[in-house]
Amino acid sequence: MSRQRKSGSLNPGEKPWGGRFQDRTHRLVETFMSSLPVDRRLYKYDILGSIAHCKGLERAGVLTRPVNPAERQGRSHLVSLPRV
Repeated sequence: MSRQRKSGSLNPGEKPWGGRFQDRTHRLVETFMSSLPVDRRLYKYDILGSIAHCKGLERAGVLTRPVNPAERQGRSHLVSLPRV
């Protein structure tokens, strides 16, 4: 099993699934997983974009019910969480 640093991040070259599989990781999985550092930097903007998209769909009448304020608050709360 791989060791994690105190910050929760893996040591360079380690994988979250390290020690569970014997075969090499498929190159497509490696490619997909390589986007995670970018995803961590952009997640807030992704959530804000989703909130704005829902508001636009509400105004356009595409959504038949307004998005529940608690749902919107929950998404907004995710934006304020510290980066992991």
